[in-house]
Amino acid sequence: MLYNFIWLLAVFMTKEEKIEKIKKVIKKLRVYLEDDGGDMELSSFSSKDNELIIRIKGACVNCPYIEQTFDKNIKELLLLEIPFLKKVTFIY
Repeated sequence: MLYNFIWLLAVFMTKEEKIEKIKKVIKKLRVYLEDDGGDMELSSFSSKDNELIIRIKGACVNCPYIEQTFDKNIKELLLLEIPFLKKVTFIY
């Protein structure tokens, strides 16, 4: 029920409001990557499709575990914190 309410609110958010929400969540998650010399930033966001692309930077680029870290931690947390997102991927 709460999820449906949050989704309904997202329908009325502007693209700029959605991007601000995304940036706030990314800022919270960045500290975990920064501890190991990595980083991430918003690369692009499609308001039409609600698809987000994250750019992975720093030590994360060469990390053999980045795909698992992204899928099991970063992506899951982004989708949990930002219910209007439909797809989250990363690039280097």
